[in-house]
Amino acid sequence: MDQNERNRLIAEAAYRRALARGLAPGHELEDWIEAEREVDAALSPQRPPELPAAPEHAPAEPKPAKARVSSKAASKVAAKGPRASPAAKPRRRSPAR
Repeated sequence: MDQNERNRLIAEAAYRRALARGLAPGHELEDWIEAEREVDAALSPQRPPELPAAPEHAPAEPKPAKARVSSKAASKVAAKGPRASPAAKPRRRSPAR
């Protein structure tokens, strides 16, 4: 990027800062200096400012909770045995008309 493009970006950023504070006079130099910092940070090859820094250690994802079944319910299921799925049951045919 050439110097003219950089200056244009800085001027736009400084103008946005001035607008944000109601265009009150007397803060032009502060606006320009802050805009330079903002543009230079955005143009720096190290890390774009819009991306947050990655944490050193990513927090571990919580383990999903296991379903708890009471021993009474488990014994009822075990006593009944596995159920057949609806697809496995034979279907009654209606009489032909």
